[in-house]
Amino acid sequence: MTYFRRMGALGLLLAAAAIPSALSAHTGLVPLTFWADNFTPADARCQLEVGAGAATCGFGTWIIRRDCLLSRLDGGVCDEEADDAAAEALRLGVFQGDINPSCSQANLNNLGFLDAQDIQFDVVTFCRELEAAAVSVVFNPFFAADGERTLSDGEKQCIRSFASVTTKAFNYAFRVRRSTLDRIANRRRSSRTKNADVREADGRISDSNRALQSALVRNCSESDFQALYGLTTADAVALVSTRSACLATRTYPVEAFECPDAVCGNGMRETNEDCDDGNLDAGDGCDDRCRVEF
Repeated sequence: MTYFRRMGALGLLLAAAAIPSALSAHTGLVPLTFWADNFTPADARCQLEVGAGAATCGFGTWIIRRDCLLSRLDGGVCDEEADDAAAEALRLGVFQGDINPSCSQANLNNLGFLDAQDIQFDVVTFCRELEAAAVSVVFNPFFAADGERTLSDGEKQCIRSFASVTTKAFNYAFRVRRSTLDRIANRRRSSRTKNADVREADGRISDSNRALQSALVRNCSESDFQALYGLTTADAVALVSTRSACLATRTYPVEAFECPDAVCGNGMRETNEDCDDGNLDAGDGCDDRCRVEF
């Protein structure tokens, strides 16, 4: 039985649809040098609400999936249909809250969007990318073991610890990026100041990554983590943090935080990948191009 057939209903759902190659719906990424120079207060408010809505959707969906899979890890069950419905409600609820009332058509055009549907596309893309990245990189060992062997208590503890650290890394990196961009959008700033803001954000994220790595090692030794995930703890934390930071571009049309190209075999499902089981082996359900094998 192949890897992806062993994953169960949730794993198959996440693997079934590749993350779209269209990275965003907005009309183009603007260099940081020029981005927000002509924003009005209303434009900035609209952009803030779009970013906040994306964060609510993305992290809310990840928490739903995380808690479901942690329950399964401990031998329990979860209602996956209910979780799917809750995740979809989060995506749709973004536009029943603050975004539509805060954004006129003129605001959307100034931000680089065609209309509210373009924002919806970007927010849903962000939600799905964040969910796919986090679920894959944290729970690959659980999916791989499902039905084949029983994970040890130590391995389960490593997965729990990495799930906790991933939640904090994703949340902090995206929040720092978002607050930096919101600050730039709300007040006219020189190119030098914008770049200084970005560097300061990078430094804060790096400091946080080191603290999160230390927390991870306290609950899962470096050797145990590498045996389970095939990554060092430093590389794993950097991977989830970098992915979260770059996903800020989904709803902030600025070049500063573009995502790097997907790397097949790093254990994280990224743009244009159907799957990523952490290796380049063929015949295990996910091939060396990160396409699902049937």
